[in-house]
Amino acid sequence: MTALLSPRILERLARLDVGTRRARGGRAAGDRAAGVAGSGAVFHDHRAYAPGDDPRYIDWSAWGRLRTLQVKVFELEESLDVHLLIDRTASLGSGRGSKLEAGCRAAAMIAAAALARGDGVRLQALPAPEGSAGPREYVGRRATRGLLETLGNVEPGARRPLGDALREAFPELRRRGAAVLVTDFLGDPAEWRRAVDFLLHRGVEVFAIHVVGPEERRPEFAGPLRLRDAETGETVEIDLDDAALAAYEERFEHHLREVDSWLRGRGVARVLVETTRASEGELLRLLLRHGVLR
Repeated sequence: MTALLSPRILERLARLDVGTRRARGGRAAGDRAAGVAGSGAVFHDHRAYAPGDDPRYIDWSAWGRLRTLQVKVFELEESLDVHLLIDRTASLGSGRGSKLEAGCRAAAMIAAAALARGDGVRLQALPAPEGSAGPREYVGRRATRGLLETLGNVEPGARRPLGDALREAFPELRRRGAAVLVTDFLGDPAEWRRAVDFLLHRGVEVFAIHVVGPEERRPEFAGPLRLRDAETGETVEIDLDDAALAAYEERFEHHLREVDSWLRGRGVARVLVETTRASEGELLRLLLRHGVLR
């Protein structure tokens, strides 16, 4: 793979956040002077001042309006585990343009924003490469370079049901998190649905990066052909004329709508990424538009 992200986009990503419903907890700053205002704290409400409260949290603008002392109450933002789950089955390496590279670039942008905020990122290729020690973990902005290098070296070619690979590889949750699933949603629908349901059952918020090659939507070939399934290796002989191509294109668009509808029904944000439109700028616009980054 080429370098996934440029220094310029990394600087921009450092000012963004992963668009999860980030959990909040901990003591409030106004509660007996628990000094948590600042980085990682979110304004929640006001309450009346009580002796012993930290005067730094008095809202003097409220005093000007109400003539009563009000204390700002904050909540601590809980850091997240962001799980990058990269489908490396054979179909991700097929076609013109790299579906795997486009998906990994989108995942890298989400991870870079998370690391800049101090969240933890766990990276797992699915199926796990032979001899793999399990998910690789990264924390903090300084870990971004290592994560990008690892993502850039993920290779397609495995032939294993995604659902089975995910259940074996996904670690026990230590705290609330988000999962970024990069896949092309090809193959048996029961398998990828089982994979998504497994993640949701584990209590994580799921983002789906759905990668598509241009020839999958509009094939550029016709006539007598022998096609080989990248996942199973099975071959089939067909004769593609204009009518057959039109029927295929209609069926594939129906497939895309079905995937989108099923994921939305599960509350999963799905970002459709086409390999011919996977530049940094285009990917960032997509991730912001779908609320994956904010």
